[in-house]
Amino acid sequence: MVKTKRILIALAVIGANMLHTMPVYTSLAAEPDYTITHGTDSFEPSVAADYKSVIGNQKITSSDLTGWNMVIRNGTYDHNADYDPAISLVASNIAAANINNNSLTINNGTFNYYIYGVKYGGTDVESVISNNNTTLNDGTYNYGVYGVYAKNGKVKENTLTIEGGSFKYGSSNSISAGWVEQSGSVEANKVFINGGDVQYSKYIYGGFMRGTGDAINNEVTISGGTFGSNTTVYGGYSESGATKQNTVKISGGIFDSDTRVYGGHSENGNVTDNEVIIENMIFTKDVRLYGGYSVNGTALDNILTITGSNFNYKQNSIYGGKSDTLAKGNKVHLTDVNYKYAIYGGYARDNTEGNEVTISGGTIETNKSPIGSSSGIYGGYSTGSYNTTATANGNVVTITTGNITGMIVGGYAINVINNKVIINGGTFGNIGVYGGIADKELFLREIKGNTVTITGGNFGSGAIICGGYFTPVGYSDHDQPILDNKVTISD
Repeated sequence: MVKTKRILIALAVIGANMLHTMPVYTSLAAEPDYTITHGTDSFEPSVAADYKSVIGNQKITSSDLTGWNMVIRNGTYDHNADYDPAISLVASNIAAANINNNSLTINNGTFNYYIYGVKYGGTDVESVISNNNTTLNDGTYNYGVYGVYAKNGKVKENTLTIEGGSFKYGSSNSISAGWVEQSGSVEANKVFINGGDVQYSKYIYGGFMRGTGDAINNEVTISGGTFGSNTTVYGGYSESGATKQNTVKISGGIFDSDTRVYGGHSENGNVTDNEVIIENMIFTKDVRLYGGYSVNGTALDNILTITGSNFNYKQNSIYGGKSDTLAKGNKVHLTDVNYKYAIYGGYARDNTEGNEVTISGGTIETNKSPIGSSSGIYGGYSTGSYNTTATANGNVVTITTGNITGMIVGGYAINVINNKVIINGGTFGNIGVYGGIADKELFLREIKGNTVTITGGNFGSGAIICGGYFTPVGYSDHDQPILDNKVTISD
């Protein structure tokens, strides 16, 4: 163990455009307690005046930076505005670097600037930063925490584990296992949160890709902790690239109002095969859950699965997949869930196709009005804004058991085609059930091939059951092509 009155805030600091050629120290309110090791050797932190990459007091010219370990046991670390004072295990600008199998463990302390398990400032998108592990057992963190933060490169298979600690508000307060700022990719990075006061860390990412590149197979798992209002969790996020096969799993923790969870999210790329899994949770405030969400791309084959959970707030929204353009093949699975307000297999401004909602057990409360209300259970929902051909096609809602009130709709759009509601059992009261609903003022609508099939269940005398439904606005009834919509009821 090395003790000193001063500790290097960044074990190696390389900025985007220059190297710091002098040690960067900070004053301490508490004496530090830390160790840096590489194999059987241990080092006191310092920076050489002439280097490509420095760990401890060693000059390293190799592009392979492997097997370094840092443990911080205590201390207070303040921001020095003249430098980039990150708590970093490795920082390198070596082209085509391989930075892997390093670890940072923090047992306690107060940190008044960013934490990076690994920080890479190089420009080579082929650099690989992989299998690095950051663990936070306790401490106070006043800025963002990153397992790996890279300007460019392939950031893959890194982990960030939070067992405890207090995460306070700073100018940047994200938590991420893998982060790329410009070009590269984030793949198979994982965040595990098992405890801690995370009330002021608003954004949590398994993998984050700001520039050009994909976010693939990243994961956030939450089993404990306290989370404040406006917390947003992403399995994987890419601003411009594809976001696919990312996952968020939540089985514990206490969440405040306006919580949002995305298996995968992209501003401009497609969002495919992402998943959110919620198990045995109690949410007392409003929640929005998305298997996948693309703002300007498509949402394809994303899944939201919820089991044994209670949503006590009166107004929530959950989506298998959401997009402005096309939501296709997305799914919502609910088992023994008590929930209020809106459920969408797929939701889009333009078109929804082949999305599904399945419900088994639990209690679902929604509104009944078929027009002008977004509260309900929808296989597919197309808003039709700025698109007079918006279509819901082949979406399905299946109910096996449960206590359902309000409204069930196979597909909702300007044009509704071949949507289905299948009810095999449950208690429904005076519910509204619609294979398809067409609703948009002054637009010619097609309502074709929508069906409701009921083989079991208890319904009230005021229940409304329709294969296809619309309210004529601006056209008389015969202007609407209504064909082959059916209701089938059997024992």
